[in-house]
Amino acid sequence: MIFRKIYLFLILLVVFPVSVLAASSALAPETMRELSEKNAHIKAKVKELDEIGRDMVAAKAKKIAAADSIERLESESDQALERLETLQKIDRESPDTIAPEKLTKAKEANKQALAALNNAKAKRDDAAAEVRALTGRANEQYNEFQRLQRSFERDVDMAVDPQVDRHIRTLHTAKEVEVSARVACGDESPKACKEKSLKAAELAASERGSVVFVTSLTEIKNFKLSKEELSSEVRATLTNKEVVKQQMFGEAEAYETTLKARVEPVIGDSLRDQMAEGIRSEIYTLAGGKIDYARVHNPADADDEDQPKRIEKKKAGGDAREVRKAARAEEERRKAAERARAAEEARAAEEERRAAQAEEEQRRAEEERNRAARAEGERRRSSVPTFSF
Repeated sequence: MIFRKIYLFLILLVVFPVSVLAASSALAPETMRELSEKNAHIKAKVKELDEIGRDMVAAKAKKIAAADSIERLESESDQALERLETLQKIDRESPDTIAPEKLTKAKEANKQALAALNNAKAKRDDAAAEVRALTGRANEQYNEFQRLQRSFERDVDMAVDPQVDRHIRTLHTAKEVEVSARVACGDESPKACKEKSLKAAELAASERGSVVFVTSLTEIKNFKLSKEELSSEVRATLTNKEVVKQQMFGEAEAYETTLKARVEPVIGDSLRDQMAEGIRSEIYTLAGGKIDYARVHNPADADDEDQPKRIEKKKAGGDAREVRKAARAEEERRKAAERARAAEEARAAEEERRAAQAEEEQRRAEEERNRAARAEGERRRSSVPTFSF
């Protein structure tokens, strides 16, 4: 047997009945139902993360608004207190100089300014508590989303691989071909030209026999694979070669070889990957549509876009110490969030590992019980007495 590897990019057509491939492609209803339910659960989790993200934005906005109010109200409260203390000092040093109504009004203004400041601080604290609670929820729900995503993708892979194997087994069919190839001899000897013609015929046989027919795959129920998706690298093996005829034309001007051979296509990894991707895409569609995982983020990781502006504002006000303090606090908050997220991811991974280990132990125990049952059956059968007459 002579093996020839021919690298071709072919448009693939089908000779097999559509019903054959459709039947091999259909997934069990319970499998599709489970995939659809898992996909729906993931979509619900994405929606929940989006809602948490919107709530997070609103809570951060309230916190920032309260902080801005505090800066303004602190200044107003300081001014009100300063006015009151000035009036009180004058009143102590020069009694009856300040009208009682004016002093009472200054006291009330100071009281209102202080109340407004305390109210703004309470709003800031409430918003900060809400942000912390939402951050905890976001981390928890995002970790759950990632767990569901990994589980769903594993299930899809488990559904795709058998379908690809069935397609390849169906399409991996040998063909008997007969081809002719004529080559110009040029300055080559008749013997060399004859060999060149034979090689050209072998190449032509490989090219013709390597065509894997899959046109009707675009019509297959459940899994639709277009011809463009299935253009791929194909290799071929020639066997049972038979030279039907070899003849020279002119005075060693050209040589033609007619060859019969059995050609068996070898479907490579590139085609397999394309088929798998097409089937996977169709499973996503049947399960309710593919989710764009790239757009799903943990709301707790969202940067506070206004924080740099606030730091710049403090810097412009000359409060360098507060700027450094705020920057350090922000950095500590980020690091704490990263540590919490890493710990949660490690916990989730450990839970998955333990679940897989428990499943494996259960499987082994079941196998051991089955072996014990078979051994007991054999023992009982061997203990039955036999009689000879």
